[in-house]
Amino acid sequence: MTNAEYFGSVVKFVLLYRECINKYGWRKFAKRVQNTEENKSAEYSLANDAEFVPELANELVLVLLPECNYVVPMIDCINLTVNLCEWLVKNGFTCISITSVNKELS
Repeated sequence: MTNAEYFGSVVKFVLLYRECINKYGWRKFAKRVQNTEENKSAEYSLANDAEFVPELANELVLVLLPECNYVVPMIDCINLTVNLCEWLVKNGFTCISITSVNKELS
């Protein structure tokens, strides 16, 4: 894969993850926080921080990616998700880390 192709995959991944956050974020947030008066008419990614983003990784890879006809190759999506979530933890945007069951994906 060339740099241009990989850059295209990264851009598609970012847009897909944002769509996932906005599609499933409020539901995930509601399960974790009881009795909130959040403005759910706004997109989740505009109204909230990144605290619950790692919890949406499964929805991204297992639900939204297949719905979008795998616009990003599965292995790239998994690796980019793991790297993004590790970066979010390292930089203090979340305290939720994810683990990969299959370490041979790298």
